[in-house]
Amino acid sequence: SASGKAPDYSFGELKDMGFSIVIYPGHLIEIAAKSMIDFLVHLKTNGSAEGFENRMISFKEFTDIVGLPSFSALEKRYKL
Repeated sequence: SASGKAPDYSFGELKDMGFSIVIYPGHLIEIAAKSMIDFLVHLKTNGSAEGFENRMISFKEFTDIVGLPSFSALEKRYKL
């Protein structure tokens, strides 16, 4: 792969080898790190996040991903 020593097989090749699931944890971390660095460079260069919004998810999308609505419902239910 681009990030390590393992060959970069296609999904078809992996399926032919008997794999039914493939995960890319290293790639995900590397992509996240690159995005963070790109944002910090943008912030330093431009002085604000303006112009970077198209590379960001909305706050609602983020809270949905992490399950905040479910936690909020539990807080209301148990009056936490």
